[in-house]
Amino acid sequence: MRLKSFLALGAVACVTGVGCMKAVDTGPQSPVSYVYLMHVAPRAPAVEIYFDGAKVSDPIQPGAISTSYSAIAAGNFGVAFKKAGGDSLVAEIPSLNYDSAGVYTLLLYNNQAGEGKAVRIKDNLSNITLDKAYYRFFHMVPNLGKVDLYIDGSLQQEERRPADNIDSGDFFNQFLPYTYGYHTIQVKASGKDSLIAQAIDVSMVQGNAYTIVLKGLVNGNGASVPSITVARAIY
Repeated sequence: MRLKSFLALGAVACVTGVGCMKAVDTGPQSPVSYVYLMHVAPRAPAVEIYFDGAKVSDPIQPGAISTSYSAIAAGNFGVAFKKAGGDSLVAEIPSLNYDSAGVYTLLLYNNQAGEGKAVRIKDNLSNITLDKAYYRFFHMVPNLGKVDLYIDGSLQQEERRPADNIDSGDFFNQFLPYTYGYHTIQVKASGKDSLIAQAIDVSMVQGNAYTIVLKGLVNGNGASVPSITVARAIY
């Protein structure tokens, strides 16, 4: 997998469509950890991120997904997502240890009741090999039922429920091998031929890992309609 030093990119990890997340100044010798952000809570406002009370991001809009991992100082800290420009708590992750060289996804989402929730996922990239591309699928549309995932017309995963990766342990959070190249990705209503969203000519490069994210709201409008984002793991 191609690795890029976050620190060499100017100490910010830009988020698609909005601002940037700021890296903690680790100093020249300090151990670092890596975090990736997904704000896929369509019923939540724009948020700012706080590590143990210290703000570390610009405002981040719903639907925003990082383009790369951010390097942060390794250690123990809690994460709070607060309404941008205010002090209203949207969701939080309790204090956890972020290991040296550990790789994590910080996921802000809505449960089916519409509540803002947040979770940390430990990303395991140790099985990535150079002869395959790798993917995982997150269903993050809170008011949608079960869906099936197709790649190039072939059924890959079925009966996926909204946010079912949260309680699955490694099962839905691990990256699975697939043929590299250009692919068409479709999400359909489970057991039906009803197309919900698709992405065409998606490049999946060998030796790289991707998260396929179904996001938005049923009957949403503008940027909140159900859509697919394919996020490449780069750090």
